[in-house]
Amino acid sequence: MSLRVRVLLMILAVNLAAAGALVLVLLREEENIYDLRVANWHLKNIQVVMAKLNAGIGAARLTVPKILGWPQWKEHFRDAVIVNKAFTFLGPHQIYLNPLGALHRTENFDREAVEAGLRRAIATRGVVELEEGRCEVLLSPRDSRPIGAVYYVPKLPPIRHRDILLPLSVLGASTIFLILALYLALSRSLVAPLEKLAEGARRLASGDDRTEVRVKGGSSEVETLVEVFNNTIQRVRSFREELEREVARATEEVKRKERQLLLSSRLAAMGTLAAGIAHEINNPLGGIMNALRRIKEKCPRDPEAEEYIELVEEGLERIAATVRRVLEFAPRRVEPSVFPLVEAARKAAAFVEHRARKLGVVLEVAGEECPVRGDLGEIQQVFLNLLVNGLDALEERIAAEGTGFGPRLSVRVERRALGGEEVAEAVVEDNGPGMPEGMEGRVFDPFFSTKEEGRGTGMGLAIAFAIIRNHGGTLEAESGPGGGCRMILTLPSVSGQGG
Repeated sequence: MSLRVRVLLMILAVNLAAAGALVLVLLREEENIYDLRVANWHLKNIQVVMAKLNAGIGAARLTVPKILGWPQWKEHFRDAVIVNKAFTFLGPHQIYLNPLGALHRTENFDREAVEAGLRRAIATRGVVELEEGRCEVLLSPRDSRPIGAVYYVPKLPPIRHRDILLPLSVLGASTIFLILALYLALSRSLVAPLEKLAEGARRLASGDDRTEVRVKGGSSEVETLVEVFNNTIQRVRSFREELEREVARATEEVKRKERQLLLSSRLAAMGTLAAGIAHEINNPLGGIMNALRRIKEKCPRDPEAEEYIELVEEGLERIAATVRRVLEFAPRRVEPSVFPLVEAARKAAAFVEHRARKLGVVLEVAGEECPVRGDLGEIQQVFLNLLVNGLDALEERIAAEGTGFGPRLSVRVERRALGGEEVAEAVVEDNGPGMPEGMEGRVFDPFFSTKEEGRGTGMGLAIAFAIIRNHGGTLEAESGPGGGCRMILTLPSVSGQGG
């Protein structure tokens, strides 16, 4: 059963109960009014009639036939009995008259009670009230002696129901009006707002936290309830949005950690493999190069042979250089020292300063000292690799657009908290063309390069990642849709600076 129906039934029940009580009061009041009419009738009519009867009998003007034929009986009484004084002592000359006859009486007529009442009225010279009717003494007008008694049941005036018809009509109309007024008032100020609240709660339970309840004409308490409900929905929506953001951040962090873990496992496997391959290649490679030098020394001066020998030497040097680069992945012992991270960035920037100036690139290094522990040369190599990559990207955009966009390359070093620990963070940022979408997770893969063939080996960032990982840090790449690239390097910070 809906709230609206329950409220309507409650209003009906309360108003009908009140109307019923008022009807009972009116009926009771009607009975009281009727009793007053009876009393007035007794006072005004019965006394007059009885006085006439008493006077006539006492003056001997009313004989038995006249008494029986007296017209007042049928006009004012439903039943009557007249006795003389001799009736009390059962002597001779008793008179016992039924002016209205006895045939109309029912079997419930209590003759003994009536006769006892007549005797008592004569004895007491008064009036005796019976269950139905009364007994009244008849007195002589000369000396006020009892001469008999009369039992009578008066004809009472009829109940005039039309007297309460108007109050009942007014009561019924007012009850209906009150029911409608209360229902409309409660429906507007209470039921309708609560129904909207219930509907809003159902939508909220189904997952729709965009709903908002609006009510008009409600009471201040209901408006407060609606305001609290809307505020609760807003808080739920804020919590959900914050939770979604946190879940998105956590998901992205998990993906980033997975990429780093995968890359670390690749580099670790490659480092182990590289160490074995390098040793296997270096031994015969050294022998081949020694043999080639012996051949070159003993071989007669033959321009064509010397050309071939130089080509072979060049190829062997390239093989040796590749082996040395591969060996960068092999774990090796680092002699650590404490140095400011910004110092490694400045030293690396000094190597590319001339090229940046030549390209028209604004190069700047700024930030805090941020002391870290590690190999200064290796960290400097990482910065140099990142700066060279940034200049390569800017050179590509300058070739396409010129320098009107304001080419810049910057290194910013600062201290910040990460995972409850203090780290030194360096951000190498350029406003070049940026990386293709989805490429950020692959740039640290060995032998992966976005440069033209012959310009890059795909090993620079992989080696830089391995160096930073061996120092207990992280290296990440970011690129926005509007271009530009950010390489974010973090290393554990130390509290002081030393050698």
